[in-house]
Amino acid sequence: MFFQNTVALSMETNLARLLSMRGKAVERWEEVNFPVGSVKDARIIDPDGVAAALDGLFRSTGISRKGVLVSISGFRSVTRTVTLPGISSNLLGEAIQWAAQREMTVPLKEIYLSWQITGSRDKEHSVYLIGTPRDIFDPLYQVLRQADVRPQVVELKATALSRVVNQSEAVLIDLEDESTDVIIVADGIPEVSHTSIIKAEDLLLEERLQKVIGALGQAFTFFKNVHPEHPLSASTPVYLSGALMSNPETGVLLRESIKQPIEALPLRIKQAPDFPLSRYAVNIGLALRRVKASRNGKQAGKYLPRINMNIMPVTASIIRERGY
Repeated sequence: MFFQNTVALSMETNLARLLSMRGKAVERWEEVNFPVGSVKDARIIDPDGVAAALDGLFRSTGISRKGVLVSISGFRSVTRTVTLPGISSNLLGEAIQWAAQREMTVPLKEIYLSWQITGSRDKEHSVYLIGTPRDIFDPLYQVLRQADVRPQVVELKATALSRVVNQSEAVLIDLEDESTDVIIVADGIPEVSHTSIIKAEDLLLEERLQKVIGALGQAFTFFKNVHPEHPLSASTPVYLSGALMSNPETGVLLRESIKQPIEALPLRIKQAPDFPLSRYAVNIGLALRRVKASRNGKQAGKYLPRINMNIMPVTASIIRERGY
């Protein structure tokens, strides 16, 4: 069940969304736009402007700034699943660094590396890796400190969304004004996650959605190449979220183009009739971190995703050393 109070902050490329819950019920939600030009390609270039916007958001809502759950864009982040031989715990960190250096498409000096063991079998470990760009995370953490926001957890948007749909296998498409996320969840893990930055005014809706279909096809191809023995089923559900879903035409056009079944986001909370679930899906996914699983990994008979990585502890210690 949920803790008594939960505060979830979703940092998008052009705005922040804040949500508070009491028990299992949504209590308040609100968003604020960042100053024009303060964020470029998901990287904050005007920390003072973004921090002031966040400060105003918390002031206007009266929501606590302590113990906040935060999500960030996955733009330029790298995720990989690797298999390592069973080795002693004191050598595991070194082995993971070596595997990351081999598998990641960017130098390790440019990212913060986080990892989680997702399974062990036949003396082997499956390890999920996330590489977060330092030049994106550093100014973000600086902004949170300036706005006196005290994060308890920071995670990628893809992780939060996979928790919302609560499926072992699914396709997620998140459409925001300035970004698109295409995510493939397999065995409860967001194995494929691609974020593209694009402003809504640059393209007509039909053109924007055609790019989404193209990105979806690329994601399917990549997944098939990585897992030729376990292709996605034709019945794998697709879930849609994000600000652009408030336009009814978006759903209609996507349903005409996507062969997989499109399903509604599951309702796992108590909410007001006017609560925009698609718009705040990431926030809800953050809040669902606080659902406790039973011993067999399920809650109320449903699968719980396996990834609950907090990418903050690794990064925050380094950032504090820099004096932010």
